[in-house]
Amino acid sequence: MRSLVTLRELEAADAHAMLALDRETLDDYPGDVATAHEALTIARATPTINHRGWGAFALDGRLVAMTFVDVGRDVVETDFTVVGRGWRGRGIGAAVKALSVTVLCEEGHLNFRTGGSMDNPASIAANRSVGYEQDEEWLTFVAADEVQVPLSDRGLD
Repeated sequence: MRSLVTLRELEAADAHAMLALDRETLDDYPGDVATAHEALTIARATPTINHRGWGAFALDGRLVAMTFVDVGRDVVETDFTVVGRGWRGRGIGAAVKALSVTVLCEEGHLNFRTGGSMDNPASIAANRSVGYEQDEEWLTFVAADEVQVPLSDRGLD
């Protein structure tokens, strides 16, 4: 069986590929406060000892998925995970996330946290496949004057 992708930790030399994938997928994140994604800058796309990334590269060398984590003293928190549009539904997001957890476990990290929106069932499924368990749920509230009520619901249709 031939591999679809190669997985590895991301390096500073990959920053431009990360920026390209981020631009391609920027509009795909759920847009509420808890799950919004801010576009990467060259600084945020450059891995550091405390902000590390893992990626999946297609056979042609193109970055098609990535996950970034923030490594703290007590917990490793997933910043974001994204898969390019033509590569979704193949388990690649779960694979890069699982690799990050595996490597960091081998380095002695024991506590991991990640997020996910119920508007994105693939993300929730990937988290579960890696072993994450849901322990809380965030609700996002908006002021009544910010809610868009359809005309039909206002009796104005």
